[in-house]
Amino acid sequence: TAAGFGEARLRVAFSDGSEALAHYYVLPPFERQVAALGAHLADVAWLPREYPDPFGRSASVMPWDRSICPYSGEPCGHVLNDARAYDAGLSDDAGGGNPLCLAAKVRAAPTAHEASRVDEYIRWTLYGVKPDTASPPLKSLQIREEEVAAGEADAESVDGVRMTMFYYNCSGPKGAPPCSDASSGHFAWRYSEADKCHKPFGGPTWCMTETMANATYRGFNYPHQISSYWAMYHVARHTTLPTARDWHWYLYRAGKTALKLGTSNVGFMDGTVAREVLAALLLEGDAGNTTLAAIGAQLRGQMQRRQQRWAVTPHPYGSEFGFDTTGQEEVVVWNLYFGNETAAKLTVDHVLSYMRSSPTWPYHGGARSWGDVGNNGKYLATFGTGVQDRGQMHYRAGLNMIPLIEWYRRHPEEGAFLLEVAMGAMAGQLVNIDPATGATSMMYHASPHMRAFDPHSGDYGLGFFGNALETGAYYVVDAALGPLCFLCVATPQEGGGGGGGGVAMQEGGGGGGGGVAIEPRDAYRISAYLEPLGLYVQSECGRFSRLVYDGRQSVQVEFEAGSAQLCAVQRLKLTKQALQRPGTGFAVRGAPLVRGAYESASLTMLVTFSLEGAAAAPVAAA
Repeated sequence: TAAGFGEARLRVAFSDGSEALAHYYVLPPFERQVAALGAHLADVAWLPREYPDPFGRSASVMPWDRSICPYSGEPCGHVLNDARAYDAGLSDDAGGGNPLCLAAKVRAAPTAHEASRVDEYIRWTLYGVKPDTASPPLKSLQIREEEVAAGEADAESVDGVRMTMFYYNCSGPKGAPPCSDASSGHFAWRYSEADKCHKPFGGPTWCMTETMANATYRGFNYPHQISSYWAMYHVARHTTLPTARDWHWYLYRAGKTALKLGTSNVGFMDGTVAREVLAALLLEGDAGNTTLAAIGAQLRGQMQRRQQRWAVTPHPYGSEFGFDTTGQEEVVVWNLYFGNETAAKLTVDHVLSYMRSSPTWPYHGGARSWGDVGNNGKYLATFGTGVQDRGQMHYRAGLNMIPLIEWYRRHPEEGAFLLEVAMGAMAGQLVNIDPATGATSMMYHASPHMRAFDPHSGDYGLGFFGNALETGAYYVVDAALGPLCFLCVATPQEGGGGGGGGVAMQEGGGGGGGGVAIEPRDAYRISAYLEPLGLYVQSECGRFSRLVYDGRQSVQVEFEAGSAQLCAVQRLKLTKQALQRPGTGFAVRGAPLVRGAYESASLTMLVTFSLEGAAAAPVAAA
């Protein structure tokens, strides 16, 4: 029996004398891993509200350096100084990724304490100021409506997200070095990294001046912050946990911020959050909220214009740079949303050119990082050698997993290859969390002389967003291998019920009138996909203990007893996604459909459906 965590190698010997090797990374149970992450973000990497930071960065999750500093023997801790200003300024990927990480965790697995931290961040830092601990000029990360009303900002900039809250005072032409190491131009500050402002790894503009820091044009900065509003909308709307504002305020802010994405022709990292916000806006609009309906209609129009442009672009993969592998997520997500599977498939196939299946854990679904360690890492392992750093399990893996898993759910008839690769990325994002402390790493240095995790948290939160959004139990009946359960345990059940002809299943999978009980083993236990039916089951409140599919015409969804402490009612969404799988008319017996989900105070819901007629189309845009 093994104990602990870390790398392991499995050697398989075959009867013909050949051998194969598989390389694993062993972790604690995923639920425990994510709980450690949440505790770290909320209590260790958290910079308290009362911390006297003149830039106004307190009440936030700041970047964290988990390496041991020689002068103290303790983790180096909060990164409050960096020549890459946005890293220490709560924006861009490296700065904004840390609050995003906590928001993603709270949305998928909320606790009262962690939700209160996201609330604090929104109230005092993202959309508020702290006159008692910050120094003038007081700034929030996002430009507030009251700033416009007070004449402190112009109307066009409202809802804009600043480039960074941390900035330098540089006296060179156009903000170039030399940069002061003692003053921001408004208040004293010891800039311990100012001597790096002229170094070639970033360029002089990375030590951003106040003017640069105030700019709001960069669309890539917005999805990270939208996620905090979206998470708290979910908590306020669907759970009984206390929140500082009502659900309407959070969704309004999420929608208004999402509108600032405009009609950009490139895909944004974790831009899928805009789709989730749009879905909520439209549902609330259908329920009678005209303000949110209007925002939803405008946002839908903007996103459709982006999708239409990508649909006629020969290679619609662009992100910030031509070599990036970060725009594919949104290209696929919005093309699927608006029904263009041809353009989506083109991009899915492109993702597979750099996301592959491998028996080696850093490479199995581990999209290689390109240039990111220079943006936000600590160890520039190959800098100056002419060799690119070999970074694996970077956020690119977690975000490129989104198009793969979403395409698979629609097209399981193509086989489980996409699912296998997506699972490698999905689980691989949790490898970057130190099980002992919960501290994160922006990537794994796979260069032979390194083979170590970078100690900076950096932009890790972007990949974790993908993990928290898409992770679930996947029950599959494979043509060659039979029943498989990814992130779950499947147990055959005798008997069943429901009557009528059953769905063809392999031995052990519940065929012949039997069924199967599926027990989730993922970190969140709020999503499950039943491949024989092409059915995606999601809980908006409540955690699954198991799902029992009778192999005929019903699925019994059982919630954990603790769900009653979090939810006034359990909410269950049913989405028929695969056209090539049988089943129509999915509904929860005896439960009302409220804003797209079935509600019940019971910890057991019975999903019924018909196997007659053609399969229903996937749920898409209204």
